[in-house]
Amino acid sequence: MQSCVADIQAFVAQGLSLTVDGFGLTQTSMTLLESSALQKVKLDHRLVVNASHDAEIAQLVQITLAKALENDIQVMAEGVANESQCEQLQSMGCILGQGAYFNQPLTHKKFAELLAKQQFRATRSNKSSESAALPSQSHYAV
Repeated sequence: MQSCVADIQAFVAQGLSLTVDGFGLTQTSMTLLESSALQKVKLDHRLVVNASHDAEIAQLVQITLAKALENDIQVMAEGVANESQCEQLQSMGCILGQGAYFNQPLTHKKFAELLAKQQFRATRSNKSSESAALPSQSHYAV
């Protein structure tokens, strides 16, 4: 694990950004959060889905989000499918999300049309990286 953390830190030291997909399902995930080697993670969709009906999973998500925020790590929730999931994640401090609740996958043409008619807000984290903020139903994950 230490080798993995060192590799990630070397990658980031070169000015590159790293986002870990499918995050949060293993103890390794918490170790990576504690190492502060990461800048961004995508919370696994299975955690998003199960947090709404499993208190232990919801607590795991809450702990993961708290630890990430403590270490200035951005978290995007994958697979947000409904308003209830979105609100639950927001109440836990997760402001970035993607999934069917916001929009279905788009073709290039449909994406261009969406960009032409939809206004997006950009936020900056303390690490000066930009991302689309999704605080309400009127904003889409793209």
